[in-house]
Amino acid sequence: GVVVVGRNQQRERPLEAVLEDRDDDASKALAAAADSLDERLIAAEQGLFQMRATGTGQDGIRYPTRVIERLGYLFTTVSVGDFPPTDQQGEVHAVLRERLLRIQDELEAILDDDLAEFNRRVQALGLGVIS
Repeated sequence: GVVVVGRNQQRERPLEAVLEDRDDDASKALAAAADSLDERLIAAEQGLFQMRATGTGQDGIRYPTRVIERLGYLFTTVSVGDFPPTDQQGEVHAVLRERLLRIQDELEAILDDDLAEFNRRVQALGLGVIS
């Protein structure tokens, strides 16, 4: 979870615990904003790799692979071949690269805009930085 470092404190505490102690409207609104930020980050992360994977042998059947797994497979198949990559492999690489760049843009927007706004709200409540 999110951890805050108090301005006048030398210890870290989970944000949820800090906000529960405060129990006011601004803290409740910040807790909701933290949940929203967490959901947006998880949604972006799910585009990168399959987060529901259990490690059992049936994951590939149960859940679709994501960009990272597909790039890994593409890399493996291209690296073991005796010949240059096929046109189809080049096309797959271009598609996956485009998807990866979109996810990167999404993550950068979340970190640059949403997280920055969230940190302003945290600091407005007199709390320290988010790490």
